[in-house]
Amino acid sequence: MKVVFVVPRFHTNLAFAMRALIDDAITPTLVVRAPGAPTGLDLPAPVVFADGASLADARALLAEKRPDLVVIRKTPGLGAPFHRAGLIARVPMLAYDLRPWRRPRHWSAMISGWLRGRPGRRITPVPGAPGSGPPDPRAFYLPFPVSSAPEEPSRRDGPFRILFVGKLAQIRKRPFMLIEATERLARLGDLRLTMVGSTSLEINAADPDQLARLRAYAANGPLGDRFRLIEDAPFDAMPGIYAEHDVCVLPATNELLGIAPLEAMGRGAAAVISSDAGSAGYVTIGRAAGFDCGAVFPDGDAAALEAALLPYLRDPEARWRARRDAWLWVRQAFSPQGFAAGFRAVAAKVAHSSAPSRP
Repeated sequence: MKVVFVVPRFHTNLAFAMRALIDDAITPTLVVRAPGAPTGLDLPAPVVFADGASLADARALLAEKRPDLVVIRKTPGLGAPFHRAGLIARVPMLAYDLRPWRRPRHWSAMISGWLRGRPGRRITPVPGAPGSGPPDPRAFYLPFPVSSAPEEPSRRDGPFRILFVGKLAQIRKRPFMLIEATERLARLGDLRLTMVGSTSLEINAADPDQLARLRAYAANGPLGDRFRLIEDAPFDAMPGIYAEHDVCVLPATNELLGIAPLEAMGRGAAAVISSDAGSAGYVTIGRAAGFDCGAVFPDGDAAALEAALLPYLRDPEARWRARRDAWLWVRQAFSPQGFAAGFRAVAAKVAHSSAPSRP
């Protein structure tokens, strides 16, 4: 089976998904506007159209690759020509987005999107919270896989270790909300806070002042040596960093997905996530399935964030149970093998549809 993915850039969200497909004898070709890929997973280099692609470019690539499926993310300069090329070649197509599965689209939005180069059916890794609405009948929910440690996390003594992973200069990630909550919790018990992330300013709403403040805090903040800032950690260093911590916190607002807490769960860290992050649904669904793998707190509520962390600070046994349940939940619901099987099933349904690319 061969698949062409059209996306703006190789985001780390896609890394384990690509690896899972390759391991299942599915050949992915990634078409991007911006080059670059994470190291450590031996992935094929993307095909880069930095200035966009013409219809002729798209038709030539599809003729060369002969894919069984084309998956298109909203990508200016690439989405429309590849959608048109797929229609001409009669290749089954899917849109890919981070809109929750439990958020159906209005028919007018589907038609408008199709006219602008988005297939009518879509695949999404974001479930939405249970009870938040009916599933989109033209969407397939398929969560991204993550790698997991081969053995369950062991009990350990010592301080409560909190981790934040995100773009350090991006305001909406809210690192200082977590810092403030941690400072208050530090009066109640022994803890450590680690913040890891990219220092790039080539992102939406980058604030160099926030990055400077984090660096100043690491040098002179009241947490002292209980705070650690790790800048631009390589992708293949992250599993070890996750495994060192008890909980991974995502306090961000307007976060369509937020994959870091899920990756942390695979390495035996619980997840505490803002309700405005798409990955919050992973925790709530896990709880419904009997896995107490973390907590979801109301978006922007610093007191609720502190309250969500407090039980893990006070009770090492609860901390270990959450870490173990997080690991078990990831192995059950987010395995690479499960993703590949789910992807094949979705592809088969789309291939047998009479009009797979139209709304």
